[in-house]
Amino acid sequence: RVLLCTMVFFFVLLPVDIFYFQVGISLMDGVYYDIAGLVFIIGGYIAQIAVFIENTYAIPYVSNRAQPDQKVITTGLYRFVRHPMYSSFLIFAIGCSMFFGSYLAMLAVNMLAVSMVPRILEEEKVLKGYLEGYDEYCKEVKNRLVPGIW
Repeated sequence: RVLLCTMVFFFVLLPVDIFYFQVGISLMDGVYYDIAGLVFIIGGYIAQIAVFIENTYAIPYVSNRAQPDQKVITTGLYRFVRHPMYSSFLIFAIGCSMFFGSYLAMLAVNMLAVSMVPRILEEEKVLKGYLEGYDEYCKEVKNRLVPGIW
């Protein structure tokens, strides 16, 4: 619920702050922010597509049982982080904030990242309980969300 509220907060703040961007009050102004934002938006979007191509079982909610032929995915972006769907959404959200010059939306992205932590921990607990090989995968891929950080 916290994650959902934070996502709503992000998508409400972004349009509100865009108003300021359009009338020239944005503090995050300049072509470099626009280009970097577009790179993040496109990169995050492509990463999302890659996740769903690589893992046909990727779903945006935590299920408490495995599908009959479900297996641990260790290829593609799953080689670097255990939750690339969340990582790619954060990249996309950062890009939106930069492109539209929204500091409020950037704040919401930070809140979104923090709100993902309990969800990720719960999801991993569930996956370790029913998905064969997930425990070993966690030992191999140490990063959950951001390579080299967590």
